[in-house]
Amino acid sequence: DRDYGKCSIDTAEGDRQQFRFIVSPEDGDKYQDLKPFVRRLMDRMEKDLDTRLDWVAADHYNTGHPHSHVIVRGKDETGKDLIIAREYITHGMRERAAEIVSLDLGPRSDLEILDRLRNEMEQERFTAIDRDLLRTMDAGRMVAAVGDEQFEQSLRAGRLQKLGRLGLATE
Repeated sequence: DRDYGKCSIDTAEGDRQQFRFIVSPEDGDKYQDLKPFVRRLMDRMEKDLDTRLDWVAADHYNTGHPHSHVIVRGKDETGKDLIIAREYITHGMRERAAEIVSLDLGPRSDLEILDRLRNEMEQERFTAIDRDLLRTMDAGRMVAAVGDEQFEQSLRAGRLQKLGRLGLATE
């Protein structure tokens, strides 16, 4: 697919930094076209960051998970270096994207959430379960399969087994 957005990569030449990320809605397969979704996400980011963003994106449908690669120029609308808080990058953008999906497709049922989590156990990509495991990691980089609920505990244990098979975790 062709690039789209509000700038050209050439515009960013010489910038000290760029922000690169992948937008991959969990229900991306339910979108005929990701462009309107990504444009709305970028509009929300501009409001959150209180500046116009120069960005470009490319959509990919060549995997089981449709996704968009986005590059944001490292300058704000005044030409100063763009500063984006780490918390916004790690959580805020994800929350904005989830809000858009909920508006477009409606809230998820508990069954849909459980199915998604079961599916995540066997994924060969970074998942919400992995984020949870990292949050509970101790100073020695150890995590436990223990969870508040039996379902959470089985998810964590299943994910740790998968990470072990991938060579990313040891018992």
